[in-house]
Amino acid sequence: MVLIGIVISMCVVMRNWEYSPVFQQPPYLRHIDVKNATTSIPSTANPVDTEIQSLQEVLAWPSPQTNYTFATSTSATNSFFEILNKGELHVGDTLRIAIHAMNHNNDSKTYGGDYFRFKIYSSKLKAGAFGSVRDLENGQYAGNVTLFWAGDVQIDVKLIHSSETVELLRRLRDSAPDKVYFYGYFEQSGAASERTVCNMFKPVDGNSKTCEYPDRATGEVWFCVKPKILPCESLRYHSMGSLKTVTTKKESPFLSAKVTNVNIRGIPSKTNVLPLGNSTFNPGSGLGLCKPGHPVATPSGYYINDKWVSLACKARDFSLPANMTECLRGKTFYMYGDSTMRQWWEYFTSAIPGMQIIDVHSPKQMGPLLATGMGGKTFLSYRSHGFPLRSQKGSFAAMHYIANELDGIPGGKDTVVAFTLWAHFTSYPVIFYVKRIRNIRASIVRLLARSPETLVIIKTANTSYKSVIGSDWLAKQLDQVMRRMMAGLQVVIVDVWDMTAAHRFPDRIHPPALIIKNEINLVLSYLCPK
Repeated sequence: MVLIGIVISMCVVMRNWEYSPVFQQPPYLRHIDVKNATTSIPSTANPVDTEIQSLQEVLAWPSPQTNYTFATSTSATNSFFEILNKGELHVGDTLRIAIHAMNHNNDSKTYGGDYFRFKIYSSKLKAGAFGSVRDLENGQYAGNVTLFWAGDVQIDVKLIHSSETVELLRRLRDSAPDKVYFYGYFEQSGAASERTVCNMFKPVDGNSKTCEYPDRATGEVWFCVKPKILPCESLRYHSMGSLKTVTTKKESPFLSAKVTNVNIRGIPSKTNVLPLGNSTFNPGSGLGLCKPGHPVATPSGYYINDKWVSLACKARDFSLPANMTECLRGKTFYMYGDSTMRQWWEYFTSAIPGMQIIDVHSPKQMGPLLATGMGGKTFLSYRSHGFPLRSQKGSFAAMHYIANELDGIPGGKDTVVAFTLWAHFTSYPVIFYVKRIRNIRASIVRLLARSPETLVIIKTANTSYKSVIGSDWLAKQLDQVMRRMMAGLQVVIVDVWDMTAAHRFPDRIHPPALIIKNEINLVLSYLCPK
């Protein structure tokens, strides 16, 4: 679709928030100055309705009935699943399950909205595959997964969040954006330093005087409470502040570890899969070389012997350092994002022999982090995505927006740009994320227009936290927005969500090295497809 790739002004977006509660403008956002926003939308088109409504479809989630209590919310202990096709199962078949949601009173739920996650795995074979769950919106859920290997298969169904908890997360995401806050450090020669609270919007109370730090290119604005003595121009450093408690005593039980990310019982919870029968099943056959622009496969792959088998393209094996070295020789690889992207930079610099890290005395969480190797013919860099960054104290001037960084890259056939954007945005209303992604999308369009051979890679979110600050449900919402908004561009989307959700290892914000290795293997398959 042409509309997906074009730049849409925030001015028009603001006027259309009334289409959905997700995009309604809260009082604390009314300061945003969008008068300088630009658009390349033809005057005869009305694409804002299309994109906003398209995003609303992505974000749609059933709401629970009103007047619920904790006792009437979904219980992982009482809920259960059953296998529907209980006869012989062979490799290539689809395992179908029915999930029955029950509340803490052991009554059947009659409405949907629960967040269940479904996978199969084998510890013996080091295998795993991620399944789909369809909400029937009546307390029943249908799960499906392809059987990729023969032998014992463990069925893993977790209640990540009850529908009531999802509604709580959604409400607090939009009504309490200051649950995460930051510090700005003001310093000036001959005066005592001051520290104030900063964020992506003016203080919610509306009473404090603020210092505003606009970025002219993107229209992004960073705000700090004005110091008592020092001027706004004396802001020198940024850091994470702290977290505010935004749940009441009545709400806290919905997010307790006893009811969050808990396995539900199965009838049964494992099955035996027979080898391939007379039918033909070869999920990797017919796959082409890995190249930008093709849609993300569903499912995007599976594990066998802890190796990710991509169903998107014909991935190569770069497990040998020599193969990795040869692929990266002569390449300039820019990485932007959060600590989950920094894991890529750290993997490259530790796995490739002879890489030299250049110490520019920058904080690890902010960057820039630089490394070179292969006689100076390969260059690797990492930099954070800019505000809002939960980091240790570092230079305010070092906080760069990804869109601006992309606009400064010449690009070319030996240039790789990779970024991820999600973990530090989960506590904010979705509109902040939409604006940031639009700026990045516009920069990608400009980069590919001047240098079509540049390889642009987007790393999706991975499974991680289960809290009011960074729940998997919140991350999944942003991830789906990103995929929809980047669809149609000649970019690569590496589906790390599937790669972490399918593995037998528990969810971690920073996936273990084994999973990172598989991510890098797929990335290099796009850089060096043959």
